[in-house]
Amino acid sequence: MRKCFVTSIVMVFLAAGLAFPQTTAPKAGIQIVGMSPYQLTQRYGSAGSSMYATTGLNTVGEKTIVYLQAVDSTAGNNVQSESVTWSGVDPQGMPVTFDSANVPFTAIMVDTTGEYTITLTIGSSSASTVITSANYVGVGTMGIVTNDTMSTNDHFANYPQCAYCHEFLAPSTDHTAMAQNWSKTEHAGMFKNGVNGLVSSHYGSSCMKCHTTGYNPTAADGNFANVASQVGWSFPKVLNDTNFAHLFNSSQKLAQLGTIGCESCHGPGDQHNGNPTYISVSLSASVCLQCHDSPPNEIEGRMWLNSPHDSAYTEIQISDAPSPNSSSCAQCHNGGGFVDFAMGNTLQASYTGVPLACAACHNPHDASKPYQLRTVTTDTLTNGFTIAGGGVGQLCMNCHRSRSAVTSSVSAGYKSHFGPHNGPQTDMFWGQNGYQFGDNTITGINTHTQLSDACVTCHMVSDTLDKKATNLLGGHTWKMSGPDSTGTVVDNTTACQPCHGPITDFDQISPPVDYAGIAGSGPIPGVQTEVDSMLSKLASKLPDSLIAGNISSSGAKALTKDQLGAYWDYLLILKDGSHGVHNAKYTFGLLTRALGELTGVKVVSDEVPHSYALEQNYPNPFNPTTTISFSVPKTGIVNLSVYNSIGQLVKVLVNDSYVPGTYQVVWNGKNTSGNLVSSGVYFYRFTTKNYVNTMKMVLLK
Repeated sequence: MRKCFVTSIVMVFLAAGLAFPQTTAPKAGIQIVGMSPYQLTQRYGSAGSSMYATTGLNTVGEKTIVYLQAVDSTAGNNVQSESVTWSGVDPQGMPVTFDSANVPFTAIMVDTTGEYTITLTIGSSSASTVITSANYVGVGTMGIVTNDTMSTNDHFANYPQCAYCHEFLAPSTDHTAMAQNWSKTEHAGMFKNGVNGLVSSHYGSSCMKCHTTGYNPTAADGNFANVASQVGWSFPKVLNDTNFAHLFNSSQKLAQLGTIGCESCHGPGDQHNGNPTYISVSLSASVCLQCHDSPPNEIEGRMWLNSPHDSAYTEIQISDAPSPNSSSCAQCHNGGGFVDFAMGNTLQASYTGVPLACAACHNPHDASKPYQLRTVTTDTLTNGFTIAGGGVGQLCMNCHRSRSAVTSSVSAGYKSHFGPHNGPQTDMFWGQNGYQFGDNTITGINTHTQLSDACVTCHMVSDTLDKKATNLLGGHTWKMSGPDSTGTVVDNTTACQPCHGPITDFDQISPPVDYAGIAGSGPIPGVQTEVDSMLSKLASKLPDSLIAGNISSSGAKALTKDQLGAYWDYLLILKDGSHGVHNAKYTFGLLTRALGELTGVKVVSDEVPHSYALEQNYPNPFNPTTTISFSVPKTGIVNLSVYNSIGQLVKVLVNDSYVPGTYQVVWNGKNTSGNLVSSGVYFYRFTTKNYVNTMKMVLLK
């Protein structure tokens, strides 16, 4: 489970970066709020179950309830208690009726075609938005072709149907020519397959709400339910493979609405006519949550709303990223930025703030890649390592990686944004980009890298062992640890059990040895406990101001290369966030080397020696420094001290716990007081619980 040590350190970093502005009068802003089925029932109780979910778009059909939220456009927060005034005019110039015109959250009913202008006033500040009410036109026959109705050569669309412009008039190389690709998605054929009995034996009329275009029996705006009523079609009593063909033959117009089509996500299109003002394009999760947030069957929305991709966006804005909507950060901190990156488009200079919602990762218009992901490839890491596996998890690896290469960063010295950035999980997963102090023998485990889909294999397992954690861990939350519905912190170890046995806590995974030297005579603690103990020890060996993030310029200049390398490793392990679980072997390799460099006891080899050993110092005689090597076959306290010829203690070189391996320590010819000792014969004594040895050396000036 997540340990207090790392959490506290993260809070130090956040606290160092947060600035709390002076309270100022809010600047009026209007947000059109999408309401999912779950959100409707939460807000309106049982009455919400019979209401229709909304997308949050400003292009809507007739009889749509549009929910409005007053926001402070400067701070980006919802207005809670300030005095507000809503006003508006409908397409006929008549006043709009609001549920309440003086509360921050309100709603209107759009009941006629045309433009509604809505105005919000907060004190002396005001803002306006336009809502377009339109009729549904359908996409055309694209996506509804069946073998028993028509050939693929008979695709057609009439103006102003979507495919008329977005397939037949647009060149095939134009990015707007997307109807043909969309027609191969599950969205395009879901209703057809459902009524034909190919989705589920439980498929019924309640599914039409989400699986047809604009479904609303109360509206006369050309939606599926409206046209079905006009032509007298009703949901079939028996599911069979000819149902959709009969529907098509009875009404092609209705069949063209029997799909999750363009207008399901962009709003009705009869006012569009090529003018982007009268159609909506949004990466907001609300577009997808109109259907995918209806537990217990559609749970992706609940999961995503409990994920860092949603909730962390505010934190990114105020803390981690200098400017999350600029091109340098938007690639991974902004939904629009990630779409441009994944699609190979040139990144824009700035973006409207939007989190990494469904359509950032999934392409609603293209089924050519698994799960309609936008990309399932990634390039090399910043240190030049080529990623050659990971399946669909490579999508995640495009962002969850270091932004800097360790060698060049350490060589360049300390800077305000020194370190691997805040999400180096890919580097840790592959055992890359740590500062290894010239030791090329450090390697990571190779079992996790064999997981077919890497990150996705573990982080998206939704069959949690603790059923109270359903929708709170795994799946589209991507969380591996966190509170369940009772507030108890649990680990999602489902994916670990095939290899690690019936564990319920990540800390039940034990390392092969007690790297931290904290076990004593008891069992070896878990990987996470060991890593956190060593990370805490490493922090204690570095300047406090460096760890706190407020080191002075003079202090930064005084840092040695070894200190910078150790600090890099500290940040890499800390910000990886898995406490060693992603790659325990690599984590322990970095920590033992970093601690060795800072304490002066360097790791020569991780191989377990057959027995204790103390080697003759080299050179010998020496002046003024000499190197002493020793080996330990099992974890324990090691003491290595220097004595003069009459048995007086001169200097303690080593007095700590060490794991199996071979080590070196340098004596610089100085005593405990820091003074150079005189020429003569000295003895160095190696003491452990099970082994004692003494050897002679000569200091000759």
